Amino acid sequence: MKGSGWIESTVVACAILLSACSSSSSSKTGTGGTGGSGGAAGATAGTSGGAAGITTIGTSGGTVSMGGVTLTIPAGALAFDTAISVTTTTAPSGYTLASVAYEFSPDGTTFGRPITVAIPLTSAATGAHLFWSNATNGYDDLGGTVDGTTLTGQVSHFSVGFAAIPGADGGTSDGSAGTFGQTGDDGGSSD
Repeated sequence: MKGSGWIESTVVACAILLSACSSSSSSKTGTGGTGGSGGAAGATAGTSGGAAGITTIGTSGGTVSMGGVTLTIPAGALAFDTAISVTTTTAPSGYTLASVAYEFSPDGTTFGRPITVAIPLTSAATGAHLFWSNATNGYDDLGGTVDGTTLTGQVSHFSVGFAAIPGADGGTSDGSAGTFGQTGDDGGSSD
């Protein structure tokens, strides 16, 4: 019977493809961190869809650690599963930087509750503040807390953030440190 070899080959190829697709689409639920810190339920460890550096966090919250940056996302901050990444980017000019600049993606993601971001400082800089990009292409001074070589602060949306020394930079305080969700906060909307 002519062509039966072709059918058998096609069936085998389809079986291999289906097998490969089913194993790559499964996600591993992990502890949300390393070093024994654990994480909230809903964090997906590793990668999503095979892309390195992406962590999916759901409505139950979780912790993302990438490149020295740690994001703590509380339950209810996200309305649906979101693939999150953190990458370094070019720092804006006019600032006395105390860290590298980071791009938090997906850009413009807004949170129902503030999330905590911890950024590594390039050196101990007790006066460093967290600066976060806003909808007017500027940067808001969100303050924050320095502990050793880490700056921690809260944000309501994803965009670009970095640590800098206030007063020696081009940023201005928006006067809202600690006032999430009020007029004049850290932008609260996408860039």
